[in-house]
Amino acid sequence: MRHPKGLRKLVIASGPASIPLYMEALKGLLAKLPADIRKTLEECDKKGDHESEEFLKAAQVFYSRYVCQLDPMPDEVTTAFKNMKEDPTVYMTM
Repeated sequence: MRHPKGLRKLVIASGPASIPLYMEALKGLLAKLPADIRKTLEECDKKGDHESEEFLKAAQVFYSRYVCQLDPMPDEVTTAFKNMKEDPTVYMTM
């Protein structure tokens, strides 16, 4: 079965149109970060370490530059990060 019975339309919102282009753009953003932050993110990513304090501090720099520049971040943004931490299935699948 290609789709559930009765499903006529499906809207997928906010996903990247192309993972290869997303990765290319991400590399460009990472290149603009200070060398120490970039190195931390790259090394932690290679190890699959996305929970250490070191990674989270470096990721916060990335988020504050490229995800949301408001300080403090709005509740909706912090809630989204909290939800992603509780269930990272979709984010880690990308």
